[in-house]
Amino acid sequence: MAILETELWGYIRDAAIDAGLDPEVFGEPHTQIVRELVRHLNGSGADISAPIIVCGEPGTGKTTFLYVLDEVLRTRFNLPDQITGIMRKGDGRSYAVHKRVFHGREVSLLSVRKWRDLLHFYAWDVEQHRFNTLVLNRFIRETIAPMKVVFTDEVEMTGYAPTIPNLATRGLLVIGTSNQYQFQQLDVEQVSPLIIRFEGEDMRAGDPADAVVTSTHPAWGYFDQTGEQRERFLENLPYRLHTAKRFTFAHIDFGVAVQAPLLENEWVTFLKDSYKEASPYIPLQQSTPYVLLLDQFSLDLLQTDYNAIIRYVYLLDAVEQLGIGLLVRHQDARPELTRETIAAMKETVKNAQGVSIEIKSKTLAGVDRSTSRLGQAGFRAQNHFDV
Repeated sequence: MAILETELWGYIRDAAIDAGLDPEVFGEPHTQIVRELVRHLNGSGADISAPIIVCGEPGTGKTTFLYVLDEVLRTRFNLPDQITGIMRKGDGRSYAVHKRVFHGREVSLLSVRKWRDLLHFYAWDVEQHRFNTLVLNRFIRETIAPMKVVFTDEVEMTGYAPTIPNLATRGLLVIGTSNQYQFQQLDVEQVSPLIIRFEGEDMRAGDPADAVVTSTHPAWGYFDQTGEQRERFLENLPYRLHTAKRFTFAHIDFGVAVQAPLLENEWVTFLKDSYKEASPYIPLQQSTPYVLLLDQFSLDLLQTDYNAIIRYVYLLDAVEQLGIGLLVRHQDARPELTRETIAAMKETVKNAQGVSIEIKSKTLAGVDRSTSRLGQAGFRAQNHFDV
């Protein structure tokens, strides 16, 4: 049965309202996405659909709109989500996938890095130490293809080949988001995307300054109390946990955190496991008053250390995915955490010598993303104290 565009829009508006969103902000770019989606779903399934990349500044609602589409397709039109928390291969090996949650329901959207890693997991033959294209094709055909639409975010200029082409050339419509606007890698691989732009200002609640704690803030004492707790370790990362009233806190030194060899998946695992360690009987949800405390925070540490910047970005990605709060402080000097100081840091990145354009672009995109997410995480933490 053909899907009607008007019917799909009705479900989209209902889902947005249920999630506390304002469907009145949906405009022509959103309509264009829905139109392409309907065309794909009503097609024969054999045609190759050009990937859709929704581009725009951080906080313009790109990923949120895909969450809404995901919810509608999986609940109203019965398109399956074939990705589970643990994916298993025929050889007995397994791969853990952190599922994001929107409005209380797990969604199918993964970052392009996670899609890349998942396809690599199925394609790589550990005995022969080579890619097995037949196994990859079977996985896509039997597991991914029934989903019909693949949602992804954090699509960058390079670094994900051939993830999107592998999916797009096998009858799947890939809809991704990006803070960038050019994707030469897809052009080279002859799967040039349809670019749809989301305009406007950052709609995420909060400003980076909302994350800053001063000596008069009620959380200042929690920094001290948590910092006095028993030191625990995740490999070489020291951290401390504390529960007080209805709060759960994890305390980390900022300088140590941005040197720890942790990427997004590892940060997600750390935050989930540390919360469970401190509050084993209370499930972690988006509204849980779980707050990460970054002590001795300083942007100066990030100015010229690209590894530190990337790890900081991954940490904020994990905070965003889990929907937890984050606060920062420096005991000796208030952190100058404003959009202006972050803009100045970006200038330092742009002017650095001996660094490739590709690395600079990835770093700057990550800084933009983390800035928006830091503001929202700070606002979320402040909300817990205001309730």
